[in-house]
Amino acid sequence: MQLLLPIYPPDTTLINANVGVYERDGLVQYLINGLPVYSHAKDNNDAFRYITSNFIHQGLCRNVDIERAFGVSEDSVSRALTHFAAPPLPIVKIS
Repeated sequence: MQLLLPIYPPDTTLINANVGVYERDGLVQYLINGLPVYSHAKDNNDAFRYITSNFIHQGLCRNVDIERAFGVSEDSVSRALTHFAAPPLPIVKIS
């Protein structure tokens, strides 16, 4: 049986052993085990916070992995994760 290894593009920054990220032509692409799962424009910070918080929430990586890979503060990762995991606001119907 042949063992299939994840193959990443050469300019990929590994967040951990399974999750990687690379940027090309202004588009940031996230990979899990070599397969693309998310992408966003390079300057879209809201999408960055959503995607990285989603990875942490799903257990694909840890807070410290995001902090080290992207050079962001512990507080900003914690705030983004808290905002991501918060229940949605109720919809108020005005009649």
